[in-house]
Amino acid sequence: MWAVEAGYHRYFSHRAFRTSRFFQALLAFLACTTGQRGVIWWAAYHRKHHQKSEKADDPYGANRSFWYAHMGWYLDPNNLDTDLDLVPDLSRFKELRFLNQRYDLAVIVMALVIFLAGVSGWFGGNVTGLSALLWGFFLPTALITHVTSAINSVGHARVKLGGYRRFCTDDNSVNNFWLSLLTMGGGWHNNHHRYGAGACAGLAWWEIDLSYYILYFLSLFGIVWDLKPIPRQVYVDAGLVQSIADAD
Repeated sequence: MWAVEAGYHRYFSHRAFRTSRFFQALLAFLACTTGQRGVIWWAAYHRKHHQKSEKADDPYGANRSFWYAHMGWYLDPNNLDTDLDLVPDLSRFKELRFLNQRYDLAVIVMALVIFLAGVSGWFGGNVTGLSALLWGFFLPTALITHVTSAINSVGHARVKLGGYRRFCTDDNSVNNFWLSLLTMGGGWHNNHHRYGAGACAGLAWWEIDLSYYILYFLSLFGIVWDLKPIPRQVYVDAGLVQSIADAD
């Protein structure tokens, strides 16, 4: 889940921080093990979503139906191609282009590693390879897919399914506490639609953002750097401080 939120979302889609080419490739590989297609594909559609949020040509189709926003858009055969014009910064890396085309190899490698770990007894003597594969790969992968999809469906459902709106954005995005815990910070969706380029999605102290905490920890060792801060004006607009001076 962290690789999806910090990788697919904040790094590849929004470039919210910088890292080395090696860690970039590792992050892409880990994200691809979730089976949510290629890294360039994911970023291209997410960037288009922010450009066209809840309009007729929003690829996620939150204005069409709850189901389409949740999984329908992902299964739509019209959404299989990658628009490289939207992601020239990513498509210049040959390893990312390879993972974008053969993300299934990352899925197979992860499944095989978990299966062999079960066979080797790494999870205990009572865990077989098949049970490790079921509980350690298939079930978590399905859960991560639906939790990620819930950001597009539940996260755009206003208060009908819980949540609150801090900003009057041009879409129906909401912040949802429980979804934020499950997505490691991705559920602060209204904050994100107000300012999408920040490395942190939580604004108030109680808006827990596990992805950002891990990114900050990695930055202490120079693995990632230049974590983009939230502009002070955003905190003023949120009513969390009275003025830009207070935001200092």
